[in-house]
Amino acid sequence: MNLPLILLTFANDKADYLSGIGREMAQLETLLTPIAQRLDFELKLFPYTDSHALLDYLNENRERLVLLHFSGHSNSDVLQLDDGEWHIKGFAAKLGNCPHLRLVVLNGCQNAAQVHALRAANVAAVIGTHAPIGDKTATEFTQAFYHAFAEQALPLLDAFVQAQTDVQTLNGQPYRSLDITTPSAEADWAWFIASHTPDWKLADVANPCNRLPALLRGELPAKPFKNLYYYTEADAEIFFGRCQAILDVMQLLDETKEPVLLLHGGTGVGKSSFLLAGLIPRLKAPSRQQTVRYLRYNDCDPQQNLLQQLFGSTDPATIRSLLNTPTATGLPAIWIIDQLEEIFFADQHPQLDTLLTTLHTVFYPEETRPNAKLILSLRKEWFADLLDACQEYNINVSRYLLNPLDKLSIIEVIQTPAETPYLHQHYNLSIQNPPDGQLAAQIADDLLTDKQSNIAPTLQIILSRLWKRVENQQERIWNEDLYLDEKRTGLLLEDYLNQQLQDIAEKENWGKEAKESGLLLDVLYTHTTDQGTAKNVTIAEYEVLYPHISYRVALLKALQGRHLIIEPQTRELQTTLQQTRLAHDTLAQLVKTQYLISELPGQRARKILNQCKSEWIINVKLYEKEEPTLNAYDLKVIGKGQSGTIDWHQNNVERNIIKKSKRIRNNKRIAGYMSAMLLMTLIASSMYYYNKLSPEAIIDANINRYHLIQQEHKRGKVAIDEKILPKINEVRAKFINADVNDEFISQEYLFYKHAIIADLCLMEIQIRSKATKNSEGNLDEVINTALTHSRTSINALKHMDEQFVENKDGITGNRLFNTLLMSVQIYSWKHCRENKAIPVAVKQMYDEIPFSYIELYKDEHDQCLLNTLKILKENEYERSKR
Repeated sequence: MNLPLILLTFANDKADYLSGIGREMAQLETLLTPIAQRLDFELKLFPYTDSHALLDYLNENRERLVLLHFSGHSNSDVLQLDDGEWHIKGFAAKLGNCPHLRLVVLNGCQNAAQVHALRAANVAAVIGTHAPIGDKTATEFTQAFYHAFAEQALPLLDAFVQAQTDVQTLNGQPYRSLDITTPSAEADWAWFIASHTPDWKLADVANPCNRLPALLRGELPAKPFKNLYYYTEADAEIFFGRCQAILDVMQLLDETKEPVLLLHGGTGVGKSSFLLAGLIPRLKAPSRQQTVRYLRYNDCDPQQNLLQQLFGSTDPATIRSLLNTPTATGLPAIWIIDQLEEIFFADQHPQLDTLLTTLHTVFYPEETRPNAKLILSLRKEWFADLLDACQEYNINVSRYLLNPLDKLSIIEVIQTPAETPYLHQHYNLSIQNPPDGQLAAQIADDLLTDKQSNIAPTLQIILSRLWKRVENQQERIWNEDLYLDEKRTGLLLEDYLNQQLQDIAEKENWGKEAKESGLLLDVLYTHTTDQGTAKNVTIAEYEVLYPHISYRVALLKALQGRHLIIEPQTRELQTTLQQTRLAHDTLAQLVKTQYLISELPGQRARKILNQCKSEWIINVKLYEKEEPTLNAYDLKVIGKGQSGTIDWHQNNVERNIIKKSKRIRNNKRIAGYMSAMLLMTLIASSMYYYNKLSPEAIIDANINRYHLIQQEHKRGKVAIDEKILPKINEVRAKFINADVNDEFISQEYLFYKHAIIADLCLMEIQIRSKATKNSEGNLDEVINTALTHSRTSINALKHMDEQFVENKDGITGNRLFNTLLMSVQIYSWKHCRENKAIPVAVKQMYDEIPFSYIELYKDEHDQCLLNTLKILKENEYERSKR
């Protein structure tokens, strides 16, 4: 890669010779040469400034130029060179086209007009003079300024001020002015600085952004930040934070012989944006002019031939010819296949075999290899699989891991739109730093605090929200107060998702219904794949899934307006109105997580239907058994959640299951009516028999509800939701009901009844203990109730089988073991509530409970449990020491 360039030019006039020019040049060369070696930039001197030679050199190296120093005669319009003049109008326009130029020093007389012309051309910082200056004074100022700026590494403005105080009292003799009639007299301090970047340091020359090929200026996007939308080629001028990665990948493409580069990174790291807005525009830059073809694997139809879709042919020779696209610079053509992880999904492994077989034929032997490189981009979870596959097919690859943004990169993303002159001029964005630091650094530190967060999308959300706050203001200023105010609403992606869904609920007339039914979450979930990535959904598919929702079109537009759903782009990067897509893969993972733990009506109904469909596949397709059916409770849940999920009428299996379940339920209801009179006539004579069966029927009817609560409780986040407590109390009341009298039920049902009551109590204990202290309440009563019922359930087992089998696989032994474990948990809550780690640890130590304690129950049940708890506590203590 070309090094950043610092250009020192010196010119003299034989008629008005400046003796200090030679001394100044020698001093600067001595001072800056070791610093150039340390910071890895090129130092170029023009000791005799030939106007045409300097012009040619600038034209050839304009992309590398970072700092330009001129020493010699000047005035308001002209720089005097050794063989002619340079006029400011053309000179300013030329330097304005140097993309990385940060500082121009004009160490001549009375060039204030030139300073202003250069700043107007968007040169970031210019030092010049508004009065004649003495030759000796000019030399001393140069020495003092570069000593402070280069050797001491002071920021630009601080170095200027220090140089001023160092030489302000020194005299100069001849003046660096084209007007030789200027009196040789003392002058006021002549130098001044016009800068948009007063904090810039010479060490910033080493910034990798200064080494990238310059982009052609184009039409800037309306906003400098993209929210959750991924960046495209049109956004290249506002894409920041990845300069070093772009350099690294370009270097791999230029210097390695391997024909294939595997680019991998985690979800949310920004691979697609890196390729589209970072790498590709630099490859296409005027200095490189490479042919680039970008393809997304998920745009391919898995039912169609992959090679035909990617390369337009299935013939390796034709593909080799297509890849071998010559460029004016001689650099190879670059083909990119993005999101290749999806080739590992479902049954698409044959597609991978086809692709790698063809690539080996195209790139080998080396003598016939096309002048092209291929980049395969994928999530890092599948990197090892693809690497192994390439090795299996004898394809040599280079590799590059795209890491999450670090602190310096985050600061660059935040500050560059405000500090780059032409971007600042266009967006009028300024950053007001707090007295004790940088606002950008503060934002970066806050982001990096959460090690699990996805930095790139979260950062874009924060910056987009800050931009929205100032977008309509005349002066767009970000400051600490604005950021802290926005921070209070939450910085994480989960906060953003919840805020946008709540915004829809509050602002759309159908929003509350859509949110509370689970429909908003369901539509987002529809836009995810099984592997947790964003999925394209056609408008036709959407219409088929949600025909029963009257406001479905408005709902989709509302999600798009909150940047949760986007219109995906084709290979030509043109949007299409025929599909919608989740805004980001990271959002897909979050949506899936929230969907799986959701207890909203739509999600509860969908989970029941999905479970029933799975049973249908197993029973009917695999074993040819009878179709499964739904009980009355499940049918009620599905009916309530119908408006919060996709339409089950569109699925044949779901439609048949529900139809059959309703028919069976109706038949049972009719049969019940017909037998009602018969039962009434027999009730007096069969009271004992009736009472014996009725309690067991009540238990059977409520066991399913108990299992549902049990499943909800095990999902984790639901366990801290106090909304589950009323369900627990309701079902527990059904079992404690006077109609379920212990005298009229079998020992087996007695066991079930009291074990379930004890378990429901244990759930309540766990939930209330995780709640706030104010809502924890008095747990002693619940704990004692739980212990009473756990003892009763164990007594029931004792009467069922007098021979306690010391084998977990035995039915009675297994029941007893599990009930004993539950009792241990209850006792741990009773005796060890001050250390809440112990009750949690009990459940995790299932296999460490000595099964021989079952025998001890016969003598002292309580002592057995306490001894077991003691052992568990000792084990926990030993673990903590280890």
